[in-house]
Amino acid sequence: MDFGIAALPYFSAAFEHEQDPQRRALLIEIIWEFRDIAVLPALSAALNDPSPLVWKEALNGLVVLDSEDCVKVIEAAKARPFKKEKDSIYFREWLNEAIQQLKEGFYGEKLLKPEADDPMED
Repeated sequence: MDFGIAALPYFSAAFEHEQDPQRRALLIEIIWEFRDIAVLPALSAALNDPSPLVWKEALNGLVVLDSEDCVKVIEAAKARPFKKEKDSIYFREWLNEAIQQLKEGFYGEKLLKPEADDPMED
């Protein structure tokens, strides 16, 4: 039985209540596998998780979803505070890598291509 995106709230709730970082990372992977823009709030929340396993999985999902909205979520995460500067630097390196991957993917191709049917070009 496939519940599709209707199951998202259940997985999101499970993520919010799960204590184990490996299970939280697995739940985030399941969530992004829906491959629907509706998962962005869950992925955004996961970028604030204390475990690198979890926030790295959220970044994987954002890169797979490959849209302008994903870039916005990643850019917003750059404001996340850390107690240690080295943790902040490490986190931002991963964010920048994800943005670079998005720029090299479908989203990036759309940035480089002019609109095909732009009436202003006639």
